[in-house]
Amino acid sequence: ISSVFDPLGLISPIIIKLKIIMQRLWQVNTSWDAALLSDIEKDWIDSRRKMIDLNILAINMSIVGDGEIADIQLEGFSDSSATAYGAFLYLRLVNINGKCTTNLICSKSRIAPLKTVSIPRLELLVAVLLARLASKYAPCLRLPIKRTFYWSDLMVVLAWIASQSSKWKTFVANRVGEIHDRTSIHEWNHNGPEWLLSDPSNWPKNNKNIISCEKVIAESKTTSYANVTTTNDSDESYFNLYSSLTKLIRVTAYCRRFVRNALSKCSNRSYGPILANEYDAANLCIIKQVQTIYFYKEISDLRDSNLVHCKSSLRHLNPFIDENNLIRVGGRLKNASTLDTFQRHPIVLPAKTMLASVRERYWPLNGRNIARTIAHQCVKCFRYRSIVVQPIKGDLPKVRVEPSRAGSSTRGPPCHNMRPAITFEIKHSSGLKKYHKDSEASIKAIIYYSYIIAQKIAAKSKPFTDGVTVARRIEELGTDIESTLKERISKFIFYSLALDESTDLSDTAQLAIFVRGIDSNFNITEELAALFPMKGTTKSCNIFNALISTLNLFDIKLNNLSGVLKDGAPSMVGKNEGHVALIKKEMSTCGALQLMQYHCIIHRENLCAKSVGFQTIMKDVVKIVNFIRSRALNHREFKNFPSEIDAEQGDKHIEAISDLKHQFKFSDFKANETYFNLFSIPFSLPVEDVPEIMQMDIIDLQNNKVLKEKYNNVELSIFYSKYINTETYPNLRNN
Repeated sequence: ISSVFDPLGLISPIIIKLKIIMQRLWQVNTSWDAALLSDIEKDWIDSRRKMIDLNILAINMSIVGDGEIADIQLEGFSDSSATAYGAFLYLRLVNINGKCTTNLICSKSRIAPLKTVSIPRLELLVAVLLARLASKYAPCLRLPIKRTFYWSDLMVVLAWIASQSSKWKTFVANRVGEIHDRTSIHEWNHNGPEWLLSDPSNWPKNNKNIISCEKVIAESKTTSYANVTTTNDSDESYFNLYSSLTKLIRVTAYCRRFVRNALSKCSNRSYGPILANEYDAANLCIIKQVQTIYFYKEISDLRDSNLVHCKSSLRHLNPFIDENNLIRVGGRLKNASTLDTFQRHPIVLPAKTMLASVRERYWPLNGRNIARTIAHQCVKCFRYRSIVVQPIKGDLPKVRVEPSRAGSSTRGPPCHNMRPAITFEIKHSSGLKKYHKDSEASIKAIIYYSYIIAQKIAAKSKPFTDGVTVARRIEELGTDIESTLKERISKFIFYSLALDESTDLSDTAQLAIFVRGIDSNFNITEELAALFPMKGTTKSCNIFNALISTLNLFDIKLNNLSGVLKDGAPSMVGKNEGHVALIKKEMSTCGALQLMQYHCIIHRENLCAKSVGFQTIMKDVVKIVNFIRSRALNHREFKNFPSEIDAEQGDKHIEAISDLKHQFKFSDFKANETYFNLFSIPFSLPVEDVPEIMQMDIIDLQNNKVLKEKYNNVELSIFYSKYINTETYPNLRNN
């Protein structure tokens, strides 16, 4: 069967009989070498005998015919039985003389599925097969087909196709939907092809009243309706069953335990007296139920938008929903860690609800007026409440009502209290006594003192309201510092940057940019270059633009940038779009040096200290580490320190220092360890670890005993600036 090559299905009526026989063999589970049943064997012999007639079958491959064609129509037919179904396409041609001819284009047949399917559904399957056949082969004809007709002999299928697919059950709806996608509803007709050669006016007409057929209605989708009735039960009878809140909570706790035990295994059930956690859970359950009754609208608003309606009684409390789905007061005590959660964010209770110790844990609405009303109605409280007589107040003193010079009071602004102290300090300063006596009446001394006062006021961060002189002096000091910094930066041969972004008290992001550079004489300058306010977002591109603006302000080029110190924020350390990545991209365009990047050690230490909780110890450790690493001489003396004490204690110190060394050896410093050792220990560094371009300079340096002695007696900066010159060691000095 599979070896027959019939792509157009021209002999499908014969092949389908063989397929039916094969299906019957599958149904009876016949083995390949077993004898056939008598009826199957008879059908097989009969079909094989009829297949001999295929040798004399002749099919005209020309479907258009001769003569001039006046009208071309595509006709499709479908039919089914209990065992198989098939679809056929015909081309109907009418020439200019009115002669009509029909030719078979193609056909497709299939056997019925093993699962029993009704005849209407089989007819629907063959209708789908016809639609697929027409949509596949009709475009391949490339003929001006004026009209297309699809014919079916079952009214039920036509009724399904004439209606919307969503009206029927899934089996029918899916196939009707596919038919609608591939064909038009008006192209489907009823009855067979005997009249196909006659005039179209004589063709059978469709019956419009086909929707009421019982078989059609049987495939209609059944619609189920469920009526749900909801009630807003605001009955508080449960809370009024007990006069004691404690008893109400305990009863609720026992009820909750009963439900939990009923749903749990025997090993997980609870018995005995109510535990503290069960008591608290029952209390929260009661409060949640009360809030649900009185604040159901506010709960819905908070879950949707975190805001309550402008007419809600909770609008001034800044409420929020906690992890237990309870409404709490927002307030401004979020950072008051010494207070209990119920004191920082009390639970909201409706009006006319009073509980014991209310103000410590809850926030009843209108609670003050309710307490005042209850106290006013209490007879015993009225008896013991004494009437307080307010005495007539005396006259205000003269200094309180008479106008006087601003700042004359001893409790005036801070700047007036500072003036005597600053003036006394300036006059009695040992470095200024002589200058003050010799030039007391000169303008130069007055201007000089004005700058000293402005500098001290600015250092104290105090306001000053007497005129604009101090403000002008502070601005001039700032301008002078900026110009001095520009002059020093212009002499840098290499420099590095440290960036840190944080938020101030006004919720404005501030980007601090520090610059550290070295000139040709090994003079190191480290200053705060800029404090850049980030008004909008703080993405990597915003930080990069702020950095470029600062570099342009000081006329700094990226060519000499050697390192960047950063924190661990994603905007800083992003691999492709991080701030450091953007700097590397910009440096690659101008042929700059290789950029070294480091994660701030102090930043890591602070994070560690906050998490572990030993801030006091970390402060001392940071001071010790900074002192040791501030000067090369301190570092060398610290390394020789264990050898100066006894051997036993020395071994312990060496082990402890070794452990600290491994703990503080981060990956980014490890990657550049060769360059650090090249600068700090050039005489003990193996030559093979040095970059090839500087190996000859290191060999000459290590063989120079005079320089080795100078290295052991002076600081590193003095050693490199004074004894390592460009002529003798050009590569080492320039790198």
